[in-house]
Amino acid sequence: LKVKINNQNASPAYQQFIKGIQDKKKPQELLGINVNFKEDDLKAAFKKCALLFHPDRNKGREEEAAALTKCLYEARRILEKTLEI
Repeated sequence: LKVKINNQNASPAYQQFIKGIQDKKKPQELLGINVNFKEDDLKAAFKKCALLFHPDRNKGREEEAAALTKCLYEARRILEKTLEI
């Protein structure tokens, strides 16, 4: 996941998430859940991150927030597939 992000004036949670993406962490690490996650953990973590990084809640950083939101959806999609196996 390659996202170019300007994180000036960003909250600590936003900066941590940005660093996670830039470090190319695993999807569960991006969402802040452990390796032995369950479906409820995935849903709760995704909702928390999606609300925090939604473009409508990040005025002035809409493009970056949209890129981060796409990464969140991709991470969730990957993890949902692992739950199906």
